[in-house]
Amino acid sequence: MKKYVLGFAFDRDKKNVLLVRKKRPVWMRGMLNGIGGKVEDGETPWDAMGREYYEECELNLTWFSFATMNGIETNGEPFEINVYRANENIDFFKQKEDEQIEIYHVEDVVMNRLDGMMADVPMLVSMAISDCAFDDIAIYL
Repeated sequence: MKKYVLGFAFDRDKKNVLLVRKKRPVWMRGMLNGIGGKVEDGETPWDAMGREYYEECELNLTWFSFATMNGIETNGEPFEINVYRANENIDFFKQKEDEQIEIYHVEDVVMNRLDGMMADVPMLVSMAISDCAFDDIAIYL
């Protein structure tokens, strides 16, 4: 099964969140999403989350898992996405890849006021700012 990570980094008062305007894969092009990627062989999802965030915006953050999403790829293969949150100082991120990363107001995300957001982003951001542990919840895509 393919495994992915998806992270939402907030400022300390949870009023702002970092999102990326995707260029890849093609079906996500132009959409806003959390930052993440594939879990590499021999890597834990937690390690992958830290690596992906550092590779994309040069931030080392403390990550907390809050949800797992499961789905089926277009080729019929199952996949799993481990979803993480962090709330620390996000003001000093450095965009290192070609996908645009910006800080957005959480209220605009939760109220779905931004153009081109992935459909699950408002719900995931709402879950992340709640500080609840959703250990027993799986979201099926």
